[in-house]
Amino acid sequence: MPELQTPQTAGKTIWIIVAAVIGAAVIAALIWWQFAQAPEAPVPPAAAPEVEAPAPPPAPPAVAPEEDTTTSIQQDLETVDLGDLEQEFKQIDADAGEL
Repeated sequence: MPELQTPQTAGKTIWIIVAAVIGAAVIAALIWWQFAQAPEAPVPPAAAPEVEAPAPPPAPPAVAPEEDTTTSIQQDLETVDLGDLEQEFKQIDADAGEL
């Protein structure tokens, strides 16, 4: 059989309910305050539509300087002194044979 509430127990129940509501309100206010203090995430700028850059004007025809012609390069290669390569290779072969 359920107990009947006396005026004293009914008063205690009301105070417990009031305290619970106030506690819930305080907790909700603290949570709201925490979210209000958090820095907002930066919003990325809206993607601008890509605009194709105009094509650059055609380059003027390249004129090779005189020192960059095939014949001048060939002459430069022929004037390079490599020394006696056969003698150098013989020396390397002799050193490798000693190992």
